[in-house]
Amino acid sequence: MSYKNLENISVFDLVIQLWELINNKRKVQLLILLVLMLASSLSEILSLLAVLPFLQVLLEPEAIYKFKFIVETLNYFGLSDSNQLLLPITILFIIAAISSAIIRITNLWFSNLLAAKIGSDFSIQSFQKILNKPYSFHINSNSSGIINTATKEVSDTVIVIRLILNLITSFLIVCGLILGLIIINWQIALTSISLISLSYFLIAFFTKRIFINNSKFILRNNVSLIKATQEGLGSIRDVLLHNAQKTYLDLYKVSERPIRLKQAKNASLTQFPRFGLEGLGISFIAIIAYVLSTISSSSAEIVALLGTLALAAQRMLPAMQQIYSCWASIKANLATVVKVIKILKFSTDEIINIDPSQKLDFKSEIKLENISFRYSEDSPLVLNSVSLTIKKGEKIGIVGETGCGKSTFIDILMGLLEPDSGDIFVDGICVNDRFNKSLIKYWRNSISHVPQDIFLSDTSIAENIAFGVKKKNINYEKVEKSAKKAKIKKFIESKSLGFNSIVGERGISLSGGQIQRIAIARAIYKNADILVLDEATSALDNETEKEIISEINSLSENLTIIMVAHRLSSLEYCDRVIRFEGGRIS
Repeated sequence: MSYKNLENISVFDLVIQLWELINNKRKVQLLILLVLMLASSLSEILSLLAVLPFLQVLLEPEAIYKFKFIVETLNYFGLSDSNQLLLPITILFIIAAISSAIIRITNLWFSNLLAAKIGSDFSIQSFQKILNKPYSFHINSNSSGIINTATKEVSDTVIVIRLILNLITSFLIVCGLILGLIIINWQIALTSISLISLSYFLIAFFTKRIFINNSKFILRNNVSLIKATQEGLGSIRDVLLHNAQKTYLDLYKVSERPIRLKQAKNASLTQFPRFGLEGLGISFIAIIAYVLSTISSSSAEIVALLGTLALAAQRMLPAMQQIYSCWASIKANLATVVKVIKILKFSTDEIINIDPSQKLDFKSEIKLENISFRYSEDSPLVLNSVSLTIKKGEKIGIVGETGCGKSTFIDILMGLLEPDSGDIFVDGICVNDRFNKSLIKYWRNSISHVPQDIFLSDTSIAENIAFGVKKKNINYEKVEKSAKKAKIKKFIESKSLGFNSIVGERGISLSGGQIQRIAIARAIYKNADILVLDEATSALDNETEKEIISEINSLSENLTIIMVAHRLSSLEYCDRVIRFEGGRIS
């Protein structure tokens, strides 16, 4: 399925694609739901068939003798007088109506519940696949698009699943009502169904392209809307300093208002057939009433038949409208659902779950051999045949001008980027083995990293230091020791809630130096064999930087440290300093 040929994707195609993605447990539940749907359809037939005898007995008690099955049943219970039949027939009619309502309510409840569960499965699966995408995917993707997929687009897919289930239910109910009408009067049934079906078919034919075009437009502009929100709030300091509120508000308006207008158009096109066809249905019943009055002398029979037709129309028209509105809404969300299906179905990344405590046993040396890398096929080489050996316990400094390849080298060393050519060996084991993806995950568990751009989640300081650890499993003694070595323990304890203090989104309540020290504490808490510091002390004053580096050096003589810095003074504790120039080690 692709975005270009959405017009050719039917609801049936969509159902098949979604069915393939649903797990076996949900498939069994869907089959149970189908049985409920069929029961709902059967109950509609029985309740409709009960109307005609009920009305005829009500208007003309002797008319009951036309229905041999009912007479035989009543005689079995000793009811032979027509005047005795009114109460039992009324009770049977009420039982049929209430049973039908109970079955439909049960069907509706189970249908919505199952749609929510399938939606939850899809949401978790899509987020899992996005999280497990390689680092190269994330650095080349727009975060607004990823957020939109993980939230809005998956939510819209859940709505579509619910619509599909409602469409199937309504379709089976309509089939039941049609069958009931055919049993009562096949000529009237076929005429009325043909008329209504043709009307909806023509409406669907002329509105299909509008819904699909609106679907593409809304999908596109939702990404722009999130982008405007993200950028406006993410750079709020600069927005306020530059008085740029209007710029971002205008960007928001450009996407937001057209989306609402397209949604309003979809809603109008979805609902408008109902009112026209209700008028058409009433007119059709009036015509039937006139025709029957000219060919039949029994007024009771005419009234009973018209009453049955009126009830059938009262149930069928909403069901037909439900089928059309579900179809229209599915088409209006088609581009979104196709995108989510592609993420769930065509992502072939192998998801390997590794316990964070499982590390590669690093004993001797790291050896990088002829590492070359470029970000895309048409871009120049960022690294060109780089080879380097790092001994366990060595302190390595890395320097170089911006764009020389040192950050890319660090990302490849940590296993975040896969080199185009060359290998990384740890004690003779090739960790970037393409046939054993688990090795690179074990290797990552052996590395602590303090990046230039530090992310702090909007949780407590303790949770940020013990990053990735569930709150109940945090070792608070270890957290405090890590904070002490990072020279941030006194500051944390000065706060009223101490280590339970909330840092705010991206650490907005902290200074740059405090954020860096929390990040260093996080790296120390991980207790890894290799510590990578990428401009990790740039926001600290010289004295604090020296104290922290001294503390880090004293952690363990077996700790291997790789430190990227611009200030040479930051590298005075290093055993070696390596300079990068033009993607090579000079």
